[in-house]
Amino acid sequence: MRIYSLACALFLLSLVPCSSHGQGLEGLNAVHVVIEDVEKAGTDIGLFPEALQFQILVGLKRDLPRLKITPRSLSMVYLSLTVVGDPNTGVSVYVTTQLKRPAQIVRDDNSEGKFTLATVWNKGYLLSGPGYGMASRVREVISNQMTEFAADYYKQNQP
Repeated sequence: MRIYSLACALFLLSLVPCSSHGQGLEGLNAVHVVIEDVEKAGTDIGLFPEALQFQILVGLKRDLPRLKITPRSLSMVYLSLTVVGDPNTGVSVYVTTQLKRPAQIVRDDNSEGKFTLATVWNKGYLLSGPGYGMASRVREVISNQMTEFAADYYKQNQP
């Protein structure tokens, strides 16, 4: 079962780009935080949406104190977790943190198209191991991802 979980996690990892180096952070003034629904496998190892959201909020306030956090912002920090395995035998967790911003799709004839949300920053990290202690490892990864986000933000928003 453990090999199967790892194989599934590695497959999922291959589907999602692991890193984007902060393209599109220029002029970002405000965000809101969205946590994708956490599956039962996630809550079984102690991953709860409220705690994950607090982890992101603390990281943003610590590393980007001037960035406004408001539900009215069109830009969003989006967290997604993929959890596979059994808490008793071992789990793999893929943590993806993204910044999504409004973007305009330009038609082939260069005329204006519709707006959509585009992922302009993306970090992913794969964790594997026993179910106990995995929640704290995930929270540490999220904290580190927020620090990486802040570093990329400051690179693109230098005075």
